[in-house]
Amino acid sequence: IEHVPINLNALLLEHAFGTQSQFIDSVISHYTSQLIRGIHKLLGSCEFLGNPKSLVKNLATGVHDLFYEPAQGLISGPEEFKQGLSKGTKSLVKHSVKGIFDTTSKITGTIGKGVATLSLDREYMKEHEANIRKEKPKHVGEGLKFGAKEFGKGVLKGITGIVNEPLKGAQESGATGFVKGVGKGILGVAVKPGVGVFDFATKTAQGVLYSHNEEEIKQKIRYPRCPGPDGRVKIYSFEDALGYTLLNEIENGQRANEIFIYFCYLKQNDSALILTNMGVHRVMIKQKMANWTIPFSTILAIARNETKINFILGASIQITINRPDKDEGLFNLNEPNEIELLNESNAQVCEYLLD
Repeated sequence: IEHVPINLNALLLEHAFGTQSQFIDSVISHYTSQLIRGIHKLLGSCEFLGNPKSLVKNLATGVHDLFYEPAQGLISGPEEFKQGLSKGTKSLVKHSVKGIFDTTSKITGTIGKGVATLSLDREYMKEHEANIRKEKPKHVGEGLKFGAKEFGKGVLKGITGIVNEPLKGAQESGATGFVKGVGKGILGVAVKPGVGVFDFATKTAQGVLYSHNEEEIKQKIRYPRCPGPDGRVKIYSFEDALGYTLLNEIENGQRANEIFIYFCYLKQNDSALILTNMGVHRVMIKQKMANWTIPFSTILAIARNETKINFILGASIQITINRPDKDEGLFNLNEPNEIELLNESNAQVCEYLLD
């Protein structure tokens, strides 16, 4: 449901006398009737119905302009009449395309979401929802490209699920999980390609829509503000906003539930370190992908000096990165060479890295 103003007229009682129950009944009756009168606006703006209110509004605007613009031009002269006729025709085509394809994309998108729930695969549903929201085509070409990609993903997920779901279920719950996994795999073969078909239709319709309505695509002028670890609003920081955005986008949004703590830019290959409550991520900024991730539970020790930082994960396993500049505020040193053993404590690692 989008852009639905529900206006309820005030109840005015003059020279009112009566019992408390009579007043309450009057108020309930009045506002119930007001809500019933506005229910058509609510239903007319539902996405699962294709937002018919928006469709009618767009078609009405196009038809109005088709007659209004030439009539206005006719008042001024023949040349203005031609210009008005051209302008009115363009408006009719533009608003018709916008209304029809907007309605189509909303209906197919809603059906796709509904069909995805039949897979009974929560991870797939979450990933599908993130992908649909993340990619908005700017023209027909991108619409076909994104649509084909989503269709391919649906087919691939359905086929691989036949093997992956039983194995995953067996690992989690043994024989019972294996049987459930077989059922989910069979459902996935039937459901996930079908979801891909609806996603293809949705992205294609969006591509046609936005190619005629470029002004509808609103570009953000800055990254969204990053909330503090306690959820409170804090002073805007470009670095924190960039780190928070990258954290929400890497691995198809699977890291979005982690609490962002710190962002540090690395000059190596235009990358960055993102510190969260669960671990340390090295992210390639342009590609918006995690190069590697170190969960806190796997870190045995951290060694650092003036040029390097080593995350020690085992007797012969460690990850080394070049230290950022000292003035960047992360990994500052009080001694020229430090090493500290850790006991799998998230708070201890965070305190050590930010010291």
